[in-house]
Amino acid sequence: MATNGKTILDAQGFCFEMLNALKEKYGFRTELRLPYDGNWGKRLENGTWNGMVGMVNRSEVNLGVAGFAISQVREEGIDFTIPFYEEPSAILMPPPKPGSKLFAAVLMGRE
Repeated sequence: MATNGKTILDAQGFCFEMLNALKEKYGFRTELRLPYDGNWGKRLENGTWNGMVGMVNRSEVNLGVAGFAISQVREEGIDFTIPFYEEPSAILMPPPKPGSKLFAAVLMGRE
């Protein structure tokens, strides 16, 4: 990603490919800005938001484009699209030994 400190000059990745497809289809322009504080966004103790979430919440920008983690707390400050990408990362571990109850509580909660 190339920037001049405040504005993104060149961005790549799936989210930006989606944004470019929408721009082409609907004919709008964009100016890509970095979050003023470099944060994605969380609610602060005083109830305001920082980062990209705060910029959208305060209508300083029209939308935020990134791989945001959708959370109930963030949904109190902004609205999300329907998720369109799922990260396939996982934690690997050896198979459980016979009779192991390591994940018993997790499995019971999913039934």
